[in-house]
Amino acid sequence: MKQIYIPIVLVFMILIVASCNNKGEIKNEYKNEKIVFTHEQFKAMGMKIDQPQPYTMHKIVRTNGYLKPSPTGSVTITAVIEGQVSGVKKTIGNNVEKGEMLFMIGGSEVIALQNNYLKASANYEFAKQELDRITQLVDEHIAARKDLLGAQNNFKLAKAEKQSLRTMLKMINLSLEKVEAGDIEPAYPVVAPISGYLTGFNATNGQFVERQFEAAKIVNPRELKLELNVFEKDVQKLKPGQQVIFYSQYSDLEKCNATLSIIGQSIDQQTQTIICIADVENIGKLNFISGMYVECNVLTSSHFVNVLPSTALFTEGEQYYVLVKLGENNNAIEFDKVAVETGDVDGEFTEIKTLGLNNVLVNGAYYYQVSE
Repeated sequence: MKQIYIPIVLVFMILIVASCNNKGEIKNEYKNEKIVFTHEQFKAMGMKIDQPQPYTMHKIVRTNGYLKPSPTGSVTITAVIEGQVSGVKKTIGNNVEKGEMLFMIGGSEVIALQNNYLKASANYEFAKQELDRITQLVDEHIAARKDLLGAQNNFKLAKAEKQSLRTMLKMINLSLEKVEAGDIEPAYPVVAPISGYLTGFNATNGQFVERQFEAAKIVNPRELKLELNVFEKDVQKLKPGQQVIFYSQYSDLEKCNATLSIIGQSIDQQTQTIICIADVENIGKLNFISGMYVECNVLTSSHFVNVLPSTALFTEGEQYYVLVKLGENNNAIEFDKVAVETGDVDGEFTEIKTLGLNNVLVNGAYYYQVSE
């Protein structure tokens, strides 16, 4: 039987051809012949011999999605009381800690709130004392029962008014002790309710803002969730607890893991997709950005098979082949072209259903293919 030797010059020609995006092909007229590589060629082309390895093959639902904050990981900051902005030291993109002051809002309404609280506190104390006095008089049968009811109502109203104003002061982060001591503040601090990054900031020094003005937005990257857009035909394959592998084509981040936690129950009529949620693993150690677009693979099932690297296989027509080592001498290594039956493909690996394969050329079969 004739043997095919691939000259070392051809090896370097193949490397050049491969680097030129396969603009030209070198055809080999020989078929069903043994293939021989010299030891020099074997080393120069980085060839490697191995055998099929056990591997967990996964059934995959391919989809895409976005990284979005959880309900507790995002907040919009609005003005509780109108006034003029001052003390701005932050801008979009800055990191902030929970409780850190972002800016101040001051004006007559802030001062009026503190004054009203002092008046309400005085009214409360007076109503309490009056209730105690009338209660004692009723017990001594000096005052009428209706006087007691009136005093009780006045006390309840005074207490409610004081409590509501007290709550307002807490909402704008003013010290109750200072206000009760008569120390009136001209402005109140607007602080960050959570830690994270400013993804929106609309306040500037000197600006007058009204109630409910959206001054800032904060997102905590440690509380990002993976929001997947799954087509209707695939959603029946999904269930909570399945592993999700995701990555961004526009980022240097390696593939990351998440766990499917929520399967949506409604279909978006425009996209014909269902939103599903996955919890990202080790979220605190990864550099994610809210709104980042990612490609997702949901692992729906798995089974054990024997695989070879996909680089070990080449095709002739519709048939897959591998090169199996027959033997070697001091000068060369001899291979045989063997037809194999393949199965599922998972990334860089291909399932091999053919049994009994050993000494397979797992890296370098490409050079034989392009030389045919």
